[in-house]
Amino acid sequence: MDEEHTKNLVKLYLKEKTEILKEFPVDDVVKVADVVWDTYNRGGTVYACGNGGNAAYVSNMLTDFSMHPFVSDDKSKPISSNVPRLKVYHMVNEGSTLTALLNDIGPEYIFSHQLINNSAQEGDILFGFSGSGNSGNVLEAFKIAKERGIETVAITRGNGGKSKDLADYCIVIPGASTFPGQVGGNDNNFHFEDALSSIPHIITGILRERITKQYGR
Repeated sequence: MDEEHTKNLVKLYLKEKTEILKEFPVDDVVKVADVVWDTYNRGGTVYACGNGGNAAYVSNMLTDFSMHPFVSDDKSKPISSNVPRLKVYHMVNEGSTLTALLNDIGPEYIFSHQLINNSAQEGDILFGFSGSGNSGNVLEAFKIAKERGIETVAITRGNGGKSKDLADYCIVIPGASTFPGQVGGNDNNFHFEDALSSIPHIITGILRERITKQYGR
């Protein structure tokens, strides 16, 4: 193996990352953080969906949202049960639900019908992760959400695809990449998925600070 070549690939990835961070859509992240905060205060539920690798980041985000703002710093004392928790609903976690909808209704509707079946309503929020911004089942979920007065957040890359026009809030990860595995239809995909981790972490930290100020510890 060419150690110098491998080292240069590592540097390339980090260089690309640095350039993306310079253009990161900070204002859009701030808007979404405020929407999540409002959802928490009105007792709404955070729904989230995505396909393939993106589904793993749905799990990470919802675990962070529902747990980390409510854990004490030293973890020796649970915070008061009187502090309201943020309600979340994982739309890609239950295999039996997904396969039932896939078999009985169709792949385009595996997310939208979960909103219907769970009586999602105004005051809730829906996150949809899609690298292309054109994932059909995510777009269908956005359509149902709009019909029900549910605010929608897309996190995507490139030109944002159809989700940029359909979602109420759209965070588009900027940049392009020449790093192996991130070219062609997958352009910038690794950096996009990195953002699917960092954006929820940012929002989680903001939630924690606001909840601490509002309720104390």
